[in-house]
Amino acid sequence: MATIQPHPKVFEQLKQAYAEKCGGSPTYLREKLNQAYQYDLFGNYDLISDKTIRNFFKATTPLNTQEKNLNYLCGFLLDFPSYQAA
Repeated sequence: MATIQPHPKVFEQLKQAYAEKCGGSPTYLREKLNQAYQYDLFGNYDLISDKTIRNFFKATTPLNTQEKNLNYLCGFLLDFPSYQAA
């Protein structure tokens, strides 16, 4: 999948939802994503690593991110079926 820079408004919505739903915990979000999207898991790998989550949400401006990761984040945090729908 492509790497894209999230729209600033969507990025801010994601950051707010992350703080509200996950308390800013990358581990909690990783576990919830793995549960919600368990059919996408391959072996013992995580959908998105703690480090990737931490780096994404600590940034002050949107970082280039894999579109599949944005789809997972928008699906879980914002209840949209994909990043494009958000």
